[in-house]
Amino acid sequence: MSVAIETDRLVMTRPTLDDASMIEAMINSEGVGRYLPSNSPEDAFNRVLRNEGCWSFYGYGPLIVREKAGGAFAGQCGLFHGRRGLGEDFDPFPEAGWVIAADYHGKGYAGEAMVAILDWVRREHGVRRVVAIIDPDNLPSIRLAEKMGFGDIGQAIYKDSKVVRFAWEAV
Repeated sequence: MSVAIETDRLVMTRPTLDDASMIEAMINSEGVGRYLPSNSPEDAFNRVLRNEGCWSFYGYGPLIVREKAGGAFAGQCGLFHGRRGLGEDFDPFPEAGWVIAADYHGKGYAGEAMVAILDWVRREHGVRRVVAIIDPDNLPSIRLAEKMGFGDIGQAIYKDSKVVRFAWEAV
């Protein structure tokens, strides 16, 4: 299934196996990886496989984010199912994730991409509730979640680290 979601500045497409090395480099960069619970090469590859599984099972998943002008890789945003063991108000629902390459921080790409993606999954797949976890020290992501309408539903421990759980409800 081919998917392309466009905004004024971005094009988001379903990842391919060729994107794995860019995703791995991005999550292992200093400006990005410090907020992720795990980012080894194995974790990066398993993330690619999990995300492809989401596309196969649910019809949606994370998308590669590229600048419309020039096509540069800017990150990965979208929804996935993680079943992290974080509660009945969290685990059954698709989880939002946004990771933008450090060179593209501060441009508003994560918010622009996620607003378009949330609208798409609501319209095309009937998704009404989306959850997310964010490192409590990742203030830019917390601000973005709140700006998009995600509400704090409590803290938890995931992989020996504190996280803040968020939920978004479609209107």
